[in-house]
Amino acid sequence: MARLVQLLGLFLCILCPSVSELYSSVGKLHDVFQQLRADESRPLLKHLITQQENRLDKIKSLAKTLRELSGQEIRDPEFTVHHPLDAFRFIRNHSIIFNITTTEMLKEIHLYKQGRIVIESLLKNITIIGVDDLKGIIRGILEIQITYDLTTKDMANGKFGSLKVEPLSAAECQDIMVVAYLEKRYDTAKEWFNMAVNKMDEEGDRMTTTPLSLLTRAAEASATTGNYLEAVHWYSEIVAIEPNSRYHKYKLRVSKKMLDEYNNSPNQDQKTLNDLENRFIEGCQGKVPRLLGPVPKRLYCDFDDNGHAFLLIQPVRRELISLDPYIVVYHNVLSKKTIMSIREDFKPRVTNYGIGGQYFIHADYFDDMHQLDNRIATFMLYMSDVEMGGGTNFPYVPEVVYPQMGSAVFWYNLYPNNTSNQLTKHGGCPVAIGDKWIANIWIRLNGNEFTKPCPLDANEKSWTKYMKREREWSKRGR
Repeated sequence: MARLVQLLGLFLCILCPSVSELYSSVGKLHDVFQQLRADESRPLLKHLITQQENRLDKIKSLAKTLRELSGQEIRDPEFTVHHPLDAFRFIRNHSIIFNITTTEMLKEIHLYKQGRIVIESLLKNITIIGVDDLKGIIRGILEIQITYDLTTKDMANGKFGSLKVEPLSAAECQDIMVVAYLEKRYDTAKEWFNMAVNKMDEEGDRMTTTPLSLLTRAAEASATTGNYLEAVHWYSEIVAIEPNSRYHKYKLRVSKKMLDEYNNSPNQDQKTLNDLENRFIEGCQGKVPRLLGPVPKRLYCDFDDNGHAFLLIQPVRRELISLDPYIVVYHNVLSKKTIMSIREDFKPRVTNYGIGGQYFIHADYFDDMHQLDNRIATFMLYMSDVEMGGGTNFPYVPEVVYPQMGSAVFWYNLYPNNTSNQLTKHGGCPVAIGDKWIANIWIRLNGNEFTKPCPLDANEKSWTKYMKREREWSKRGR
């Protein structure tokens, strides 16, 4: 076990998501959640704020007492100090009571200032989740919705996956709408706008946002992305509600001017998916079209020892996914105990995808400049199960390999003649529900000159000729 962990520590490489913020890793998000749960500074902060509120109330009460002490008798023109009792009352109020009240008030003000310093110190050290993380997780949610073709209604009501979650509020739908506009997903943004309107109707008196706030956020987000057609629409709606708002009238005029100048429409800015991207999305949705006819007869499952002494005793379960490119899945490679140890000991080197986390279509081989030490093959180890999504998608094959804890997928990035195989381009489908952990081992040209020597035929592009089992099956006509 120790030796295995050492070896993986040497060879595990990161397949990094495109961002490194909190939302980009469910594991990191879980760590922060546990940290906040165990953080005693937040209850202390709540207690200190309550103390400050009580002190402010006391200072206000003392201030009222001081106003009353120096009020009625001084302002009354008929009041005199000639009567002994009036003189006694005047001296008592402006000596003993005034002094006691002033002293108490100064004490409370001093305590209030000290409390403020303590609160400021706590706030500087408290764990805070930033606005960028909020935007990032919303982008992940939108990626899940679009890739898996989920309706906005089901998303807003938490009706996807097996976990039951509380439906979103109108304000939460509004936040998603804003990010959808900023990402130029205009049709999706309108759906979330309408969902926020529906949620406001459901909330009634407990409304979490207002129609004016919703319209303003929609207008601002539209204008920010240059979608002045929709900005004009939303600002017109706002002016109809607030006809005296000079600010919104000004923004409407500006949006109309920009619309006339550029004559933009939302469809001109939207990204048109090419065939490969469409195929990628269809694969993630489980709609994998067979581009090359029926499944090849030579695809099979078996037990593989690869000629290794240890594996002769306990061969691994191998599933052949594709011949070109050569892709196989090895099942039950590592136990759960070993995987959890690797995840803990090598967390910085193991990739954990975040909410909606994906890795879009890419190749593991390098360009021409790095061919002297290119990546011959990739060994991707799945270190968790994923409830929904997270498959490794090969859109050119087309095949999708879904994560199973302890399994691994292996493929050759290069042909035997060391030319790149573009059919190996792949991507990670968005993680909709669950937690995806993977580790990659990239096998390089350097150091494998004798293990995988160059073929005599410079045009050789079939790995099966170099594999004993595949040769045997080929002879049988399978």
